[in-house]
Amino acid sequence: MFFLNLVVLKGIIDFGDVCGSALVFDLSIAVLYHMVAVFTKTSSLESVYEPIRWLLSGYFKCRKLTEDEKNAVYFAVKARAAQSVLGNYACLNLL
Repeated sequence: MFFLNLVVLKGIIDFGDVCGSALVFDLSIAVLYHMVAVFTKTSSLESVYEPIRWLLSGYFKCRKLTEDEKNAVYFAVKARAAQSVLGNYACLNLL
């Protein structure tokens, strides 16, 4: 039997994007949400660059990007940001 009061939930990993799409999108989503988390705590755009370098450095230790993926990351991060804004806008209008 599973008792929720005995378990501390630390996070949820959604593998939906990774299973049916290019891995570069996984990295792009992580970069975007890491930027949002850092900016939320610091309110400084300049403060997001160093943590993103750490995130990318750790990622690159495990997996290298192809040239096409390197070219796509910038646009994929921007696309995910746009998707998040539009999704939130749509949700707010449904309430």
